[in-house]
Amino acid sequence: MYIQGMYDELQASRMLGEDSWVTARRDGIANCFQTQRLTAGMLTDAITKHYQNNVDDWTIAPTMVFAEVTRRICLSYVNEERAKIGLAPWKASTGSITAGWSK
Repeated sequence: MYIQGMYDELQASRMLGEDSWVTARRDGIANCFQTQRLTAGMLTDAITKHYQNNVDDWTIAPTMVFAEVTRRICLSYVNEERAKIGLAPWKASTGSITAGWSK
């Protein structure tokens, strides 16, 4: 399944010396998926729903929507990991990803 592969890549791609925010994001998402018992099918449905509700985002790749939808679903978990290492929390966002982009 395409989404499962994207999640697996996110979790498997650890790099020596990577930025702390990258580690916090990955660890927060992993905790979120485990705690919430999220599946690839559930994430696929959330991505599909995002595209259905935000037709402007049809122009962007599923990888970008995957990253943003996952961030939104798991934001509190990511922010927990960010707080542990002294990083400011990310702010919640809703709606179209491309809405804030200049056209």
